[in-house]
Amino acid sequence: MSASSTAPPLLEARGVHRSFGEHPVLRGVDLAVGPGEVLGLVGPNGSGKTTLLRLLTAALRPERGEVLLGGRPLSRISGRERARRLAIVVQESAGELPMTVADLVLLGRTPHRGAGRGREVAARALERVGALHLAGREVAQLSGGERQRVLIARALAQEPEVLLLDEPTNHLDVGYQHEVLHVVRGLGLATIVVLHDLNLAARYCDRVALLHEGRVLASGPPSAVLQGPQLEQVYAVGAEPLAAADGTVQFLFHHPRPAEGTR
Repeated sequence: MSASSTAPPLLEARGVHRSFGEHPVLRGVDLAVGPGEVLGLVGPNGSGKTTLLRLLTAALRPERGEVLLGGRPLSRISGRERARRLAIVVQESAGELPMTVADLVLLGRTPHRGAGRGREVAARALERVGALHLAGREVAQLSGGERQRVLIARALAQEPEVLLLDEPTNHLDVGYQHEVLHVVRGLGLATIVVLHDLNLAARYCDRVALLHEGRVLASGPPSAVLQGPQLEQVYAVGAEPLAAADGTVQFLFHHPRPAEGTR
């Protein structure tokens, strides 16, 4: 499912820097995602993950460096074209919106106004995430996992080339966490997903980028990045790799050494 290593990236950050006031948040970050690839963005709170997502959608501009979409500077692409080619699912509560699921997903067609096929595309987006049966339901009646599926469907209704997700499993129980990421994994889109759970990242991502203090400390296959001295440096934990029944590498995390005064 992952992209060929020789395929050019669809979305790329080159040496991006961003500060808020005198506080540097990103310090020369390089990142790229290719066709069909799921890239996990991991790191502790405050490492710059959400700020990087905002730069990748042009919600913020880098102070130095650049973001490229299909090889073109993102800053030179119109807002409407960006909205057609990039879709982001942020942390939000859609549970109180007084509308049906079908109407919410139709909002994703806004960048394509006048192009027609709106309801057809929205229905297909719901079908892709396994939520077509929810089309007539009120959004307020949805469970957490159903709501996340619908928000992803709204993003798919934009017919994007790249999908960005900011902690899509936040506040979901363990069953819905796996359900939502299984859906994301099956979309076949270039995807960047911010995750806190490192074992979810190991299971559903082709590659992970580990952010620490505004820099990419390590990037590569989860089995290579989510262990060793880099995790001890970032999280102050050790990681023991274990093979799940299906062969996926998962990790047992533990304190890397006994606490002071203990044996």
